Amino acid sequence: MIQRANHDIEIYRGDTPKFTYQLVQMNVDTGEEEPVSLAAYTITAQVRRGADSAEVWYQLPIEKTDSTNGVFSWQLTKADSENLLLPASPLSDSAVYDIQLETNGAVFTFIAGTFKVLRDTTRG
Repeated sequence: MIQRANHDIEIYRGDTPKFTYQLVQMNVDTGEEEPVSLAAYTITAQVRRGADSAEVWYQLPIEKTDSTNGVFSWQLTKADSENLLLPASPLSDSAVYDIQLETNGAVFTFIAGTFKVLRDTTRG
């Protein structure tokens, strides 16, 4: 069984970070961790200003990089990173996100946390 996790994300505006994750589950017979195949799953992730906000602030561009071994990643482009929070924006730099697995109508949110954009100084 996959355990739900809390993980906060900080993005420095203008940077192009890449985040890579691996889903594993505990084999109840051996006590060993095993990768979860992502082949049958759709992975979606959204960032919203608040959990109940109707507007999606950012859709994480999830890519299955090694589906058999449960590995997926996402990366911001420079333009996306810069546009998350424009200079002098009065909007909050903090939001919430979660990442979900879906297969055959069953949905499981396995990770959630805060999503913060740190305001940069060097631009251009």
